[in-house]
Amino acid sequence: MIRRAFLFAIVAVRLTAQQSSAAEPQGVAAAWDVRTQLTALANAIREIEPLVQRVDPRILSENGAPAAYVQQVLSVQASMKSLLSAADQLAREPEKLPVAVDVYFQMERMELLLNSLRDGLKKYQSPDLADMLSQTLGKNAIHRDRLRQHIRDVAELHDEEYKIANEEAQRCRGILTKQPATTPVPRKPSPVPSNSKNPVPSPSQPPRSRK
Repeated sequence: MIRRAFLFAIVAVRLTAQQSSAAEPQGVAAAWDVRTQLTALANAIREIEPLVQRVDPRILSENGAPAAYVQQVLSVQASMKSLLSAADQLAREPEKLPVAVDVYFQMERMELLLNSLRDGLKKYQSPDLADMLSQTLGKNAIHRDRLRQHIRDVAELHDEEYKIANEEAQRCRGILTKQPATTPVPRKPSPVPSNSKNPVPSPSQPPRSRK
């Protein structure tokens, strides 16, 4: 019973949260706003792609760049695809905290790889291309800050929902524990049939002797 009351409390909190978010979301940005921000992030990533395509592994190798820089070109391209995929999933499920965190980590990884590749470009291929990459990366700061704020808002919302569900479960548990316990009624013994073929002799009567 207590477990069932706790589940009912969670369902009630979920339905209340869905109704309030459908009416006027508070604390967390509306889904359409999150999608708009993620669209802007995707556009910023696509602005980086032409710059990465201008990186020439052959020139890097001829100018003495370590093999790691050549490999980073492929790593950056794969990282951008992963970030775009994660951002697309977050646009479909903006209330999912793990998805938002995954987008943030994918962005951090992409920027880390791009910063390292930028250093290699500046030294082994084209300082101008490296500067262009730095300027484009600088535009991502606003997207990173917005995503960080979205993660914070979603985390606070889930924490508040858990607190409400826990308080409601405690209240239901208190109501159930205050209910009087029912005393089980003992079952009456079944009567012995009077027409038994082999009656049990009474202790006061001696057993009959057989002839």
